[in-house]
Amino acid sequence: MYTYKIIIFDLDGTLFKTDTVFIDAMHDTCMSRGMERIDKERLLKLIGKPSTAICRELFGENLSEDEIQSIRNELKINEDKLIVKSSQLYEGVKEMLSTLKNEGYTLGICTNGSREYMSKILSHFNIEEYFEIKKSRVEGLKKFQIIKQILDENASCSAIVVGDTVIDFDAADATRCLSIGVSYGYGGDDYKNSDFIADNPADIFKIISKINGIYKEVAGQILNIKQKNKPLIVGINGVDTSGKSTFTKELVRYLFKIGFRSQTISIDDFHNPSMIRNKENNPIISYLNNAFDIAKIENEIMKPLVTENKLDKELLLLNLETDRFINNKRYVIDEDTIVLFEGVLLYREPLNQYFDLRIFIDVSFDEVLKRAAKRDLSILGAAVIEKYTNKYIPIQKLYIEKYNPKVLSDIVIDNNDYLNPKIIKSPNVNSTGYL
Repeated sequence: MYTYKIIIFDLDGTLFKTDTVFIDAMHDTCMSRGMERIDKERLLKLIGKPSTAICRELFGENLSEDEIQSIRNELKINEDKLIVKSSQLYEGVKEMLSTLKNEGYTLGICTNGSREYMSKILSHFNIEEYFEIKKSRVEGLKKFQIIKQILDENASCSAIVVGDTVIDFDAADATRCLSIGVSYGYGGDDYKNSDFIADNPADIFKIISKINGIYKEVAGQILNIKQKNKPLIVGINGVDTSGKSTFTKELVRYLFKIGFRSQTISIDDFHNPSMIRNKENNPIISYLNNAFDIAKIENEIMKPLVTENKLDKELLLLNLETDRFINNKRYVIDEDTIVLFEGVLLYREPLNQYFDLRIFIDVSFDEVLKRAAKRDLSILGAAVIEKYTNKYIPIQKLYIEKYNPKVLSDIVIDNNDYLNPKIIKSPNVNSTGYL
């Protein structure tokens, strides 16, 4: 399996707090030209775009090249003063870069800023030595083309691109690179288009470690047992809030970037109506026995896959909020597809027989309550903790006691620390718990 060794960083909004320079520099440039101050929020949305595009948006679409260069020159003078006076990196950037460098990664910068601007930022903060690759704006080239150059020059088939805007993530997709989106940058919700999400610079190293650890190992196990003319069905099980959905989403992106197509199936889409879910007097037993339409899953998905090795079907599914069958979902699977079936209560008959590989995402029940409070308390109120304590956790405990899913699983991942998960059971893990 591929190990990602080249990490390509965007500069503005990823490493450098550009607003500590750009906002005031642009205000000064506008004032010198007799213009009113431009709204800060509008300026923040421009950070990361090529300077030509910024100039045309703020000063006029019909600017000549000479006029654009004049604005650039004035803006550069204003920025140079502020770089020394007020510029900042994001907290933890230096430590993160140092850790990656010490771990043997090759670090690069790919920015829409000029080479002079890039060099001044890197030099001012004494971080130039961390980067073996430095790429600035090239007129006429888009970011994905420059990243392609980086890969070619370093004889590499892929890399991890770290950025904050859709420009970065589109460039990563176009070059089959993995992407990490930073939620703290200037791209608004753009980071949601990335493969992985970092909430602060310290998270970046941990995510890269996950990519080259957990995801590399799990993908390797999947590909080891994938038969040529048959879809592979992988179960991804765990208790509520264990991180099954996030793990599945990230694994899908990882597999896609290394050239494999997946189809995700969630058991949550196959809930029975409330009348059926609650038909027994004991709510715990009733949920365990009746929460999901297992017959529909088996007859509409699992059996056709086993007998025909393909599926192209649209199903009418329950909407939990309305308790009505109004959700349409299409499942398209062929012999090359890796099927990732995720959800609670999976590893019991008749479903268990259909999984080619079983993964269990393990967290403690104390962690379940912490995550439930963080995720649901503000939306559903204090009653949600009582519901977890009196219903969902007892259901999961009964399921674990009765079906022993961790014993049934081929891979068990300790996910109590989401940013530092550990494989504790796998064909490639020894008795000490290390790969």
